[in-house]
Amino acid sequence: MKKVFVFSIVFLLLLSVFFIRINIASQTIEISEVLPNTPLVVVETENFQENWKNIKESKIWQNINSNHSIAKIQHRIEIFDSLFNEYNVLFNFFDKRKIAASFHKTKSGNTEMIFIVDIKKSSKIEFMPDTLQFIQGFGVEKQNFQNNKIWKLTKDKQNFEIYITFIQNLLLASQSEELIKKSVSNTKKKHHATFAALYQQVETNDKIKAYFNHKALGKILEKHLTETTFVDELYKFLSESAFRINTQADNACFEGKIHIEQEAYFKLIPKNKSVATKVQKILSDKTCVFLSLKNSDARDLFKKISAQMKKNEPEKYKKMAESFKTAENELNTNFTHHILSWIGQEIALAKLSNNSKHENPFLLYLHANDIDKAKQRIQFVAEQMHKKYSHSGEDFIYKNHMVYVLEKLPFSIPLFDRETKFQKLFVSHIRDFIVVAFSKKTILSAIEDYQNKERLYNNENFKRFYKNFTKNKLFCFINFTKYFNELEANSNIYLKTTLERNKTLLSNIEFIGLQIQEDKAGNTAKMLLSYNPHAYIENKFATLTDNAFESLICAEIESGTFIVKIPPNNLQKDGHFLHVFKSGMVAEGELSNFKPNGLWQTNYPSGNMHSIVSYKEGKPTNVAVFYYDSPDATKRAEVRFENNKISGVYREYYETGLPKAIIYYQNGMRHGKALFFYEKGILKSEGKYTKGKITDKWRYFNEKGKLLR
Repeated sequence: MKKVFVFSIVFLLLLSVFFIRINIASQTIEISEVLPNTPLVVVETENFQENWKNIKESKIWQNINSNHSIAKIQHRIEIFDSLFNEYNVLFNFFDKRKIAASFHKTKSGNTEMIFIVDIKKSSKIEFMPDTLQFIQGFGVEKQNFQNNKIWKLTKDKQNFEIYITFIQNLLLASQSEELIKKSVSNTKKKHHATFAALYQQVETNDKIKAYFNHKALGKILEKHLTETTFVDELYKFLSESAFRINTQADNACFEGKIHIEQEAYFKLIPKNKSVATKVQKILSDKTCVFLSLKNSDARDLFKKISAQMKKNEPEKYKKMAESFKTAENELNTNFTHHILSWIGQEIALAKLSNNSKHENPFLLYLHANDIDKAKQRIQFVAEQMHKKYSHSGEDFIYKNHMVYVLEKLPFSIPLFDRETKFQKLFVSHIRDFIVVAFSKKTILSAIEDYQNKERLYNNENFKRFYKNFTKNKLFCFINFTKYFNELEANSNIYLKTTLERNKTLLSNIEFIGLQIQEDKAGNTAKMLLSYNPHAYIENKFATLTDNAFESLICAEIESGTFIVKIPPNNLQKDGHFLHVFKSGMVAEGELSNFKPNGLWQTNYPSGNMHSIVSYKEGKPTNVAVFYYDSPDATKRAEVRFENNKISGVYREYYETGLPKAIIYYQNGMRHGKALFFYEKGILKSEGKYTKGKITDKWRYFNEKGKLLR
């Protein structure tokens, strides 16, 4: 950053001294035609002064200025700004001219910048004696290279040099001699045709224009990530983009074109298939990333994907085809009829934040064109699995939502260059979507948050943000404030240090949204970054509350999964009853008219006591007590039921016997005061729930009891 800044200041001043009465050739050349090689990033503007003013006044820039890394060079930025204001004539030279900064990889592996100005035909720049005082101590050397003059400017007693040349109407400058010479050698060579085509399609319109080489940037990012699968697959699909950028008060808007690889499966979706995204209205507010894809016919799309996979990746296709054929034969099902036939216009993948390391936080949402038909066919597949495989999981009902547990599925899908075999799937429905989760905790969270109206679309900030988007073929959303912690977790020590140093800057980028539409001119894209200076601190404390609750067995008790369900093939109507479930859990108590009645005891597979629950006509009533899986029956939680719903005070304990949480309930929902404690019994946080939702301001304490907020 320091090099770039010093270079910019010196270069601006030197222009007024060296380039006096320059006669430009009659032919002109575009910036994209002189770049030394395919760039990593290019940034261009024709309205330098206005855009600099807008950037300075934006909330994003204000936050950048407060960042620790930027603060170190704050005085240099102030110098730049004072020069801008004081030497208006100097900076007027740049106004209404194309100015670009392009970043490239060199042979040494470093990233260097080349600075380009379109001088325009027959421009003349007058000598400015006032600037001499700024350039004392600079040396000048001149060399000829392929009929071009190259000036080398050096600073006395400093390891600082700049190379400058002209190519027709363009002035080029860089601290890399290699880039300058490559630009001279490669002028008009079409070794980066995709870049040129994309770049020229996007006009600046007095805004900032930028190009991104996603493939090359992805390779750089991979070096600093411990998990690279997602990056690999993303850049197989999205290779390059060019945008017009508009920086506003609290967001930056990118609009332009993207290049999608010809072999990408996205290309198989019919053109003009742009529809409104629906899934955000049912997603949990814990969602940190979701991707929504639009399509009209799942059967046709699957057929096209299979054909392309068979052609390009025959081994992958063979494994998938054999796997599906085996499953269809064993389960007496038909994949097209029982699954593909009911999938509607939208398929979405979502990732929840704040899940434990051992949980799979992904959810698949399949829009159903007929939800009743979809539920019937999913039920049929589940029943076939339960008949065929004794190890298949036990289905259950959670908050009036049927959840099918499909365990050890007999098929696999080759994803991300490896064979993916799903050990267990949890399938339910929310409104007109079939929802598939890869862990029990994740499906319960999705259903519970929907029922409690803790939905993404109920977030007013998100709702305002989403209004900036229209019908689309693909929509991607990232809650970057939430995702920031996940990015840290998957980074190596180098990137971790960089993220930590820039935490307040990056984590206050609240949302990132990207939509892609397709027309005759290609793929158009719009990306929006929204900035919220309070996002990081708000998320930090909200995460503390979420994590505290998720560490409890409270959600499991709320779900009613502990309730003893008598097998439908049981013939005993009354009397003492003992049942061993597939999970190894054992339940024992009295039956009355085929239903549990009175006190029932459930034991862990280890034989240790799990719970004692009082039943009336098969429904829990009065006080229920839950225990840790330990020989001495250590109490874990105590709760009261009224009318089959939690009511009154819920108490949970650490294994030491000290309190872990006290939460008030009303009519089955968290409603009233809530307290969470550290293991030593010190208060961690306190606040209030209203009908299951966090309300009012909460107070947070450190482990010594000191108030944090």
